[in-house]
Amino acid sequence: MRSRPHYIHFRRGRQLFGVRRVTAGDRLQFVGSLNGIDCGTWPTKEAAVQALLRRAASNVPY
Repeated sequence: MRSRPHYIHFRRGRQLFGVRRVTAGDRLQFVGSLNGIDCGTWPTKEAAVQALLRRAASNVPY
């Protein structure tokens, strides 16, 4: 996992995850992306990472 003050990204297999910090008006939000596609916004970085991992797990073929 690589981290910068406003952005983190990490890989799991061929999947690339990213979470970046954005401000919307006076609110701080975290935007999560999976393979370069934005997937949503969350109020905390931890919530964004957990949601991305859940989404990736649901898309993995067994």
